[in-house]
Amino acid sequence: MAESVDALKERLAYLEQTIESLKKWERRSWFKRTFNRWIPPRKPVSTHYAPIRQIETKVEDKDKAVPFAYATPRMVTDLTQCCFYHTVDLPTVGTVKGHWDLRGRIGEYLGRIDVAGRRVLDLGTASGFLTFEMEKQGAHVVSFDADSSERFAFLPMHSHDSVTKREEWYALHEGVLNTTKNSYWLSHRLHNSSAQAYYGNVYNLPGELGMFDVVVVAQILIHLRDPIMALTQAANRSARHLVIAEGMIDSPEADMRLCGSMKNGIPYAWFKLSTTLYREVLEMLGFRIIRQTTASYSCSDSQHDNQIPITTIIAERVQTTA
Repeated sequence: MAESVDALKERLAYLEQTIESLKKWERRSWFKRTFNRWIPPRKPVSTHYAPIRQIETKVEDKDKAVPFAYATPRMVTDLTQCCFYHTVDLPTVGTVKGHWDLRGRIGEYLGRIDVAGRRVLDLGTASGFLTFEMEKQGAHVVSFDADSSERFAFLPMHSHDSVTKREEWYALHEGVLNTTKNSYWLSHRLHNSSAQAYYGNVYNLPGELGMFDVVVVAQILIHLRDPIMALTQAANRSARHLVIAEGMIDSPEADMRLCGSMKNGIPYAWFKLSTTLYREVLEMLGFRIIRQTTASYSCSDSQHDNQIPITTIIAERVQTTA
């Protein structure tokens, strides 16, 4: 449902107040000294890519009013203010448990793609595990995540808290999103990362982000109401390769199956796509699959405590003429 004019004005007023507060902090010399020690100068966007035919998608009106800006780094020191999506090994801290444990298997998980010296977009970065692992391999990474829990869409289960207690439900998920971002910035500092973060709308990735050699779409599509729109946006930002890691249906048919239901009570799992459907959609977007692998990875959350099969697709662009 579209926001009312008054609600939009309130959101814009809040953003303006936040920006003014950040400007005041930035003017303080100790703030600059602290952050300049570990945030390097931003690299200019690469311009060597061949022209790409962009596939137009609808832009939400509320996104048009928000000027492009990378996220302001957070100074996070308290582990209790963090929520980790992936299990990580942090310098000076040690192992911190998360829902997924991909440690030691990042090459396999990303389909053995070479990211050294390449510009990479990590969509749905969460705690930043993939970002920081790719940086270790020599990649220049931009991390993306949602700017607000209002971007989240849940299955319309009439008796679920996401419907009956909507405000409380979204407030809870705003808190989770905020503490997950804290985990990213804590890890960013401890890894001495050079990555930049951008928070926005996955259905409207701004052109100001520039083009990337590789766009990584890892286990976010199942949580999206419109996974094909998100893939279209990812494709528009990729000059060379797409990496998709998701639970997939092994079927010769172009299938899409609903994952959440009233029976399992999971409102945040939308669709699982077949490998054939991915192939057909990627062909529409100007890509062809060059590698496909499946392996099981450790997941421990409220729905799983076992090995979950994940299929990784590497696709390369075949259409480059604008």
